[in-house]
Amino acid sequence: AVKTYLCAFAMCQSMFCAIPFPGRLWDEKARGKMLLFLPVVGLEIGILWAALAWAVRFLKLPALVGGLALCACPFLLTGFIHLDGFMDVTDAAMLEDVLKQSVNRPGVKYIRVGRKNNAKMYAEGSRFEIGRAIELRAGTDVTLIACGVMVHEAMQAANALAQMGIDAAVVDMFTVKPLDEETVERCARETGAIVTCENHNRIGGLTDAVAQTLALRCPVPLEHVAVEDEFGEVGPQDYLQKRFGLTADHIIHKARKVLSRKR
Repeated sequence: AVKTYLCAFAMCQSMFCAIPFPGRLWDEKARGKMLLFLPVVGLEIGILWAALAWAVRFLKLPALVGGLALCACPFLLTGFIHLDGFMDVTDAAMLEDVLKQSVNRPGVKYIRVGRKNNAKMYAEGSRFEIGRAIELRAGTDVTLIACGVMVHEAMQAANALAQMGIDAAVVDMFTVKPLDEETVERCARETGAIVTCENHNRIGGLTDAVAQTLALRCPVPLEHVAVEDEFGEVGPQDYLQKRFGLTADHIIHKARKVLSRKR
């Protein structure tokens, strides 16, 4: 039992803190206890920060040097605003595999997890490569690049578009950072039109990452299905998806719109 809790602490520190921990950390028994140690990791960071402040005062360092040291501390301990990985997982099978990989990858990661009623897209025990997109459906007219809960909506939209004579490819871009730029470029060249689909603000997420890649590597018409730059709300998932335009119907609308711009 002690070993399980120690492993849970090590896993939590590796996930939420930039302080390295040697060896491979994943342990199935400790997985459910990992978040119990989040306050402990926060306390650990606070103690180290306080110790640095004491050292600055004890050594009587110049104000500028001491201030820079204290400002740099959170960056060194947590990665602060720098994320080495940003993943929006599609279902429980993906979450389990991505968590195992993230624990043993260096740096700070952000993993967005949907609610309990996420649609099942992958079989239990499936393996995923962080930084590599998954092509779920081939197509020639337009590519729907989705992540998280929007992958299921994109698949539904693609099926409906097929009834309209529009052949849509669907790509699960579960890793927003690092982005699979090669797949984005290939899809742009093959279909000539892209629609991004994300449960996130259109600013600073999948849409921005894909747009930047297209601008640098293969400019093609791009539309997005995402939360516009507005405040969020609280409520049932179905209501929120309709409220913020995150449904298959909205994807269909944007797919037809981007096709009208396609040369």
